[in-house]
Amino acid sequence: MGDRSDNAAYSEARGRLTASTFRLQTLKERLKYAIPIKAGVGSNGTVRLGSTVTVEVNGKSKVYAIVGAQEADPGKGRISYHSPLGSTLMSRRAGENVGLEVGGKTVNYLIIEVS
Repeated sequence: MGDRSDNAAYSEARGRLTASTFRLQTLKERLKYAIPIKAGVGSNGTVRLGSTVTVEVNGKSKVYAIVGAQEADPGKGRISYHSPLGSTLMSRRAGENVGLEVGGKTVNYLIIEVS
């Protein structure tokens, strides 16, 4: 296919290889410092990292998994413990009402279950 400097397909393949290598190194570095988190409630029944929380808001029941920032996917009900709602729920128990300021209004969440 001619000289490598003139070969667009070769240059593109090298770019993809470089990106893949960088991604692999990044993942290896993350795994080196990863700490497994046990799912469930805290020792005294409180919400913690790894808990699944069922809340009632505006008459509707919603379920959230409290996860780390790297695993968060709010559309799938996985919220970071650093997020406004996640940090509000941390260390709370079933039966508690918590308020969260959203757009100038306070939204109340009733914690139904922590598992």
